[in-house]
Amino acid sequence: MANKPSAIVNIIGKALIACGWDGSDWQALNVDTDGDVQVDVVSTALPTGAGTRKAAPAADTKGSVGSYAGVEIEITGLDASTPYLLRSFMCWLDGGTSGNNTQPSVGEASAFVQGDQDDRYKISATITDDDDRTVDNLATPVRVWSDANGKLYIKGAAPGAADSTLYWRADLDEDRSA
Repeated sequence: MANKPSAIVNIIGKALIACGWDGSDWQALNVDTDGDVQVDVVSTALPTGAGTRKAAPAADTKGSVGSYAGVEIEITGLDASTPYLLRSFMCWLDGGTSGNNTQPSVGEASAFVQGDQDDRYKISATITDDDDRTVDNLATPVRVWSDANGKLYIKGAAPGAADSTLYWRADLDEDRSA
């Protein structure tokens, strides 16, 4: 509404100014160019160094691979070169030859080797066929960094036969404290 102050004066017959007390004097409230109240945040209730949580895209943090043969799986859609907190990691194999097993890890680089510097978290127990699953809910989240392409990677030893489906889910939050 153009000319808001003059419209108010015409309706009321007097000009009014909204004020706030700053602790020692009355101050006129600030407004932006649209006439909306302007608020400047000068402090936060968060302790120094505390991070805020931004959920990673849920659709990109779960999936499955049929005929799993230990191939590297990409977790895509993340912000490039960004720290995330791995809060839980779940894997399970379904179907296939009896005795199939694997113990996947989450890594920070393509073609990482389990146990090397880019291997950030290995699931706690070996998973086998017949709908065996392992869910690790991490009391202390593990910091992982996406690569320059916005990806993390999952890799596990190849099962005895490549006839199982591997399902996985990684719950990630962007780490804003880094």
